[in-house]
Amino acid sequence: MQRAEWRSHDLCLTLTEYKVVSSLVANSEKPVTFRAIYDEMHYQGFHGGAGARGYEVNVRGIMKKIRRKFTAVDPGFNRIRNLAKVGYFWSSVPRNDTAASSDQTDDDVEPRPETAARTIM
Repeated sequence: MQRAEWRSHDLCLTLTEYKVVSSLVANSEKPVTFRAIYDEMHYQGFHGGAGARGYEVNVRGIMKKIRRKFTAVDPGFNRIRNLAKVGYFWSSVPRNDTAASSDQTDDDVEPRPETAARTIM
């Protein structure tokens, strides 16, 4: 069984959470779309949720759970970032500003223009 550690502590991630984190880390600094994350959770093409993009709610839910497990070990954790209407990405550099605390990143937050431009390029 594969384990995920952060700051030398086991995060106790479920298999699905582990697959999502692995995907984010493997694509470090590159956005992973809501659909790609959902495909990691289930299988490619799986439909769930209400409407054509209903799966996004499920993705937000698992991302919230994953963030909580990281912040239980490291209260300042903020490496998982949201790119509004696109998905999430793993940042190799921790964010230093207080406007983007891990409490605020549980929902989609529009990135500041300079952050969005740097992330997409």
